[in-house]
Amino acid sequence: MALKRKSSPILYCLWFVLTAYFTTVSNVHADNASNVHLRGVVVPAEQVNLSMNQNGVLRFIAPSGSIVKQGEKLAEINPAQLSAQYHQARALLQAAKAELAAAKHGLEKSRRLVNENILSDIALTEAEFSVQTASANLEVSESKYHIAKLAVEDAILYAPFEGVVADTKLKRGEWTKQGDPIIEFASLESLVMSIDIPPGLTDTLSLGQTTSVNFQGNKIGTATVKRLFPLLQPSSGLRRVVWEVTTTSSVLISGRYVELEPWF
Repeated sequence: MALKRKSSPILYCLWFVLTAYFTTVSNVHADNASNVHLRGVVVPAEQVNLSMNQNGVLRFIAPSGSIVKQGEKLAEINPAQLSAQYHQARALLQAAKAELAAAKHGLEKSRRLVNENILSDIALTEAEFSVQTASANLEVSESKYHIAKLAVEDAILYAPFEGVVADTKLKRGEWTKQGDPIIEFASLESLVMSIDIPPGLTDTLSLGQTTSVNFQGNKIGTATVKRLFPLLQPSSGLRRVVWEVTTTSSVLISGRYVELEPWF
């Protein structure tokens, strides 16, 4: 004989209560998600301290806040002394070239005269030695010239990448030493932003996912998930997400708050 199971009124009540509870939680979560404002500060992913390769008085230095393209001038020291050394080295190089040309001409002349039995073999040996000496002098002069030329080039500091002058340590007219930082330079090509997000809102996030970035109510670019931290922050119960920010606007947003559009 088959047994017939009877449903308990208590189970019906428990089912009703749990259903009502999860429906309420779901609605609250949806309401909270729609009210979440995801804001963060954009910072450069790359920031470097730049210095001159020569000692000298600053003739020019880009002011803080300057936006500079790669290869443009950031700073320059007074090149007067370096320029004088360069011109002197160039003149000595020209003289060394002329000396070698004269020595080679003398060698050819000595060979002809030796062949005609007008000069002895010792004269030919001396002429060959003069060519060797002139060649060595030319190598030294070329080395000094290239060093002087590099010194003049090192009197100018160029931007290693497109960026902004975040801070300057010295002013025009002040003395700078080789290797001492004078400019704090930040990249404009690579920007990042770190936001602590409620865990329920990160369930649909994945590496490479993108969303729009707004600044002062205007869309200025996109943000891409660069890193998802696996653990929640113990103090706040939030999950940290690092975004890579790409701007399509000329607005300088480094160091400013921007807002992400919801992706949920």
